[in-house]
Amino acid sequence: METVGQIRQARASLAFRTACSVLICCIISTILSANTSKEVFSYAEGSLAPILAFLVPAVLRGDTNKTSLTFVMSSLVLVPLGMAICGLCYVAGDLRWKPWILALGAGFGSFLAILWGVAAEILHKPRVLLTGSYVALLMFLLPLALAFHEPTTWNWCLDTMCMTGSIVVGNLMSMALSHLPLTGAEPAQRHVPGTAACKAAALAEMFEAVAIWQKPTTAALLRHRQCRLRILTASHEFRRATAAAAFELWQMPTADGEEWEVFSQEAESCRIALQLKSGMLAFGFSPATTKLWYQGALGEALRRSCFTAAYALRCAAGRLAKLSGDQPPPEVPAAPWLTSDYTTALECQEAAEQCRKGLESYLKEWQLVDPQHADPTFRQQLEDVMLEEVKYTDSVNPLEMFLKGDYIMRTEEWTSGRRERVKVAAFDEACRQSALLLGVCQAATAAANMAQNVPEDMRGFKGICCRSGGLSGLRSWLKAPFYCRVWPEAFRKARSFGFRMATAISSIGLVFALAEPNAVWPHRNGPMWTLVTIVLILTPVQGASLQRSLRRFCGTALGSLLAAGSIALVGRPDLRILSSHIFALCFALKFFEPELQYAGTVAFVTYMVVIFSLTDELDMGPEVAHVELMRRSLHLALRRCLDVAVGVLTTLVVSVFVAPDRAVDELRMREEEALRCAAKGMKAACQLLASHASPTDQEASSNTSQWTELRKEITSSYESLNFAGDGRPGVGDVLEDARWESAWGVDGGVLLLGGLLWFPSCGRRGPPKAKHCLDAVVTVSRLLRSVQTLMGICQSDFGEDAQRPLRHDPRVWATLGPDGEHFTALLETTLLSAVHTLTGQPAATASVPATVEELTERLEERMNQLFEAAANSRLRAGGLVGQSPQLGGMKAAAALKLLELCVQNFIQICRQLDGGNSEDATMSGYESRTSHSSEKCQDSETEEWTV
Repeated sequence: METVGQIRQARASLAFRTACSVLICCIISTILSANTSKEVFSYAEGSLAPILAFLVPAVLRGDTNKTSLTFVMSSLVLVPLGMAICGLCYVAGDLRWKPWILALGAGFGSFLAILWGVAAEILHKPRVLLTGSYVALLMFLLPLALAFHEPTTWNWCLDTMCMTGSIVVGNLMSMALSHLPLTGAEPAQRHVPGTAACKAAALAEMFEAVAIWQKPTTAALLRHRQCRLRILTASHEFRRATAAAAFELWQMPTADGEEWEVFSQEAESCRIALQLKSGMLAFGFSPATTKLWYQGALGEALRRSCFTAAYALRCAAGRLAKLSGDQPPPEVPAAPWLTSDYTTALECQEAAEQCRKGLESYLKEWQLVDPQHADPTFRQQLEDVMLEEVKYTDSVNPLEMFLKGDYIMRTEEWTSGRRERVKVAAFDEACRQSALLLGVCQAATAAANMAQNVPEDMRGFKGICCRSGGLSGLRSWLKAPFYCRVWPEAFRKARSFGFRMATAISSIGLVFALAEPNAVWPHRNGPMWTLVTIVLILTPVQGASLQRSLRRFCGTALGSLLAAGSIALVGRPDLRILSSHIFALCFALKFFEPELQYAGTVAFVTYMVVIFSLTDELDMGPEVAHVELMRRSLHLALRRCLDVAVGVLTTLVVSVFVAPDRAVDELRMREEEALRCAAKGMKAACQLLASHASPTDQEASSNTSQWTELRKEITSSYESLNFAGDGRPGVGDVLEDARWESAWGVDGGVLLLGGLLWFPSCGRRGPPKAKHCLDAVVTVSRLLRSVQTLMGICQSDFGEDAQRPLRHDPRVWATLGPDGEHFTALLETTLLSAVHTLTGQPAATASVPATVEELTERLEERMNQLFEAAANSRLRAGGLVGQSPQLGGMKAAAALKLLELCVQNFIQICRQLDGGNSEDATMSGYESRTSHSSEKCQDSETEEWTV
């Protein structure tokens, strides 16, 4: 099934709906302008309605409602605020409009509006605030911009009301057309089950991929990556649909929001478990392990469990697709019996029961793997495998020898003296095999739960009217001035952005007040479009401002050329004739909006401004010579480009040099938070392992809520790092903004005067630049996912046999220490060193008495010691599998393996941030353990775990 953003029909429908909305607004504006005087309602004022009608529509109805309500509700609070500031400026100027007073008032008012909006947002959390957005700050600037050309009080009030009304009409028109039967937008609530079906089908395909994957070949890795990409895409579309569904204006047939939250949690658990399984497979196994666990009775049980889980997921996908009205999941060409057409809730429950039975059968096969209860067929298979690998006498039990790990004593490397290396390599393979088994169990359980919980019918979804608590947060915006507790936090969050906005707006206003108006810039009608340019491209993050500045200037130039071309073709600015041009241009730019991004929107806005302003100048009067008409149109286009150019230049200077909020600084903070969360999870795992390794029978911690909170914290940190902002470049995507800052070279330097000014500096060593931080994002994300998987293993009770790889060698306890303090203390010191590197402090300080390289070497050595001791403990205990059916020894071994992966990723991050090349050095320790396997992985195959 195609996602919403990939359907061409959805994009075409959006473009057609937008073009119709724009055309209707153009007709309304033309009628009003033609039947009133220019002083009452001009064509330029009427152009705002079609402009907003172009900006607001989206593919999903909920997104359209959200944007439209943001502008409409903002007009209720920001326009009166702007008029109040104008009134104060008018009184301060002795009842006259003085530009320099207006400039200072506009700067102060914009600073106040930004802080007020942030305070209201804090007060309104966790709901989304739709009032006072910084993008809608242009509503505040309307009365101030109109006052710069010193009109009469009546004309100023009338123009403000007309322009505000034009903006409101454009928004309401777009929202109204999105609810019509034929031209309406896609209901977001209907797409929630549809996108959930896509996610379930993608998980099913990944289950099938890992079920038949026995060797990490290039084709197998490629298919796995394709499945993972589909899951990520489906997850993004599901989050997008659920977020938009909250802004539907009335109830529609869909499931309750809490049920989708449960579905999302189970789907994420299934995805993480499948990643654990495929990640262990990507490292490869020895031929003996591959033949025994993947080609015999256990291999058949494994595939049966995976395929029944995939069938359960496909049944769930079919049921969800039926509820949403979409097409059922596609057939599986290689296995048509796995195809799930439209299914009922009862069939989903039966598939869930089959999934649980398949998992029980697989676990039963595992429980029979012991010398006393081994199946004769399995025993004969094991003897055949062991004959190919090692030589043994008839008096030696091959199954017992294999499970204990004694078979490594018969290998050539053992007899040649490399015993410790062989022992650790065999234990490493056993750990990976344990993690694989647990991954299958967790993924199959989650798949059964997803199929079991598919709703029988659809109930009412809680939309915006009953979820926001006071439509769009208008009440919170009005209450914010009376809650002093939120203003300090709002000032900390928005002071830099508000100061930049105030500086840019006041600077333009003062230049207009001091400079002599001319025909080009500054114009006698005021710097309205320059101020609008500043508001729209000056964002809270420096990198976004740089990106939007470039795209706005390119879009302005394109729109000016298109406007001049339309005038040249028609011969006069007759909106009745140009309506076809407007419709075609709107359709094309809206259809290709994802590719053009911000530039296409600016091009349409510029086109409309030039056309309507030229109509105002001629006022539909007598015919004008074609040469004179082209001269005026080119003059308007040039003036528009100069207005934008001045705004862009002002924004660039202010964004770079005045109190910058840089994305690279935000990225460093998010990476620091991620490292702290990961270290917290690793320390908790070390404490749990130490409790099982303690010789005094220390009671292990089994606080389920603690592990749940840790997993939530790690998930939140992961999303904050990778999906900061709304994910759109140039708006709030921290990673994209950091790349732009790196390209422009503004990611270094120093801040002066308490952060009010930025000065470029290349002479001193500071925090890592954007390039190093961006290179570390992949590894930090990998670390967070590894820690999250580790938390999932630790969350379950290890059982009675957890001490088998931990307590039979005293070196395990000595390495971990009481409550894991020996390991966690070194981990904490290394964390402090990494944090000092991120903040630009010296590597060796009083709290961190060693360099990053020294600390990472110690940590790596400590991890190697732990693995060697655990490998020896496994041999002394006689293997990982004991009498307990809980497989505690395998859970402890899997936790050790995941802890090692986390530590290796942590070490690599520290070295990356320090500027070193850590890839080879970090993986060398692991490769020395896995080189015992004849199916050793290549670099690209090992990287499968990283994604």
